[in-house]
Amino acid sequence: MDMKDPPHYAFPVLSKISKNGQVNDKNVKCPNCGRMHCVYEIGRSNVISGGSYRELDDVKRTLPDDLVKALDEHGCDYITYEECELAIKKRVKNNRKIILTREYSDGEITGKCVLIKKNGDFLLESYSYSAKDEVNFNG
Repeated sequence: MDMKDPPHYAFPVLSKISKNGQVNDKNVKCPNCGRMHCVYEIGRSNVISGGSYRELDDVKRTLPDDLVKALDEHGCDYITYEECELAIKKRVKNNRKIILTREYSDGEITGKCVLIKKNGDFLLESYSYSAKDEVNFNG
């Protein structure tokens, strides 16, 4: 493969956006190519050499052991761990639901989520709702 013109892949990144609307640069390991990227804008990154990024184990060390166990058991991806970390660290103003699993069957969406409470505690919950109500679930 000619790396002068690499293929374009999309992968999720939890980006922090400054008050003036700028995306803060973030180094991440691409799950597609395994190389380090600097994400500098939503949907835009450059492959870089050198620098550092946070491994999943680094994020796990910041979370309660019971939460890590639940996220591991549900096969969650890196961004879900980061989202939980951010919700706990920032002491969300309102309870925050973070989706762990999601299944669709016969017009119903069901799954598991973790509810991060305002005080940083968490609770695992099952959810079920009609697919037509999906827009309102986390709002």
